Amino acid sequence: MDIKSVNFLSKAGYKYILRFRKEDENFGGINVVSISFDLHSDKFEPLELKDIFSIAKIFEQYILQNNVILTYICDNEPVKTSVRNKSLSPQKFRSTLFDRMFKRINKQGKFYKKDLIIKNKLGDEYLSFISFLENADSVDKCIELVPDK
Repeated sequence: MDIKSVNFLSKAGYKYILRFRKEDENFGGINVVSISFDLHSDKFEPLELKDIFSIAKIFEQYILQNNVILTYICDNEPVKTSVRNKSLSPQKFRSTLFDRMFKRINKQGKFYKKDLIIKNKLGDEYLSFISFLENADSVDKCIELVPDK
């Protein structure tokens, strides 16, 4: 399993590591790559919009260079949000943020994104799958294999 790591320093000085992990799955010759986004600082302040768009650009470059299906599962770790977003679960908040990032990189309509919500006892799980528009069938096949949807 291949893993590529990218260091990211936020405008506020917090270090993050973005990891791209190649999974064993392959759909029509298109590899599936899981994204993780880990904070490596003791303190945390919410990311600024400029940071979020910079991270989106890293995701975009990865897809452009590798022609893969990126998948992201929103975790349930507590998250600092504005008063406006306090009612959202951590997973829903992260899913909304990820959606904004996708919209930012997809202004030209060259990417395809599909979301999936899995309901379980611990709360909703939000998954996102992104690839080139021409890989839409492969993304849909990938989603069909997700258990418990």
